[in-house]
Amino acid sequence: MSNRKIDSDEMKVLNKGLKYTPTPTADTDTLSVDIKEFCRKLRLKNHFRDQESKTDDESIVRNKSKFTPEKGKNKNLDLYIDHLSNFPLIPKPQDTVKNNLPLKQQQALSRLQKDESIIIKEADKGGTIVIMDRIYYRDTTQEQLNAKQYYRELNNNMDKETMRNINKLISKFPHCTTILRNLR
Repeated sequence: MSNRKIDSDEMKVLNKGLKYTPTPTADTDTLSVDIKEFCRKLRLKNHFRDQESKTDDESIVRNKSKFTPEKGKNKNLDLYIDHLSNFPLIPKPQDTVKNNLPLKQQQALSRLQKDESIIIKEADKGGTIVIMDRIYYRDTTQEQLNAKQYYRELNNNMDKETMRNINKLISKFPHCTTILRNLR
């Protein structure tokens, strides 16, 4: 369905299927942010551990606090957080994970991802991979949406009517209203 020529390395990558996951690279920036947030939460737990929580506040929206308790309240916690914060995030050469995709296939995958002229999708049945020209895909999708035998255009927003119908159905089952109230 596409005029694009697929080379052998791209074909090998595509033959692995859309569920295939290449070895991810280490994301040290995200890890660093996550460690800082984890350490902050540890300090907050320690700081507020002796206080009762006030759950009588019924407000729907709360502003997130940026408060971080200072060091010094718990020496063991401080030592743990210092050790965790100073832990080296850059892996040593012997610790690096071997990539599960050869270099040429990594490059082929990168080329496929960057190619804006194609769409790679799974076929409806059989799990076959289909490569389509982006313009052809867009036109086919638009054609299907314009098919009057399958779709009709709504003149107004149906959200309120749909919500009214859902609430009407829910009111017929009292145990569901309790469950929904607890979810909110």
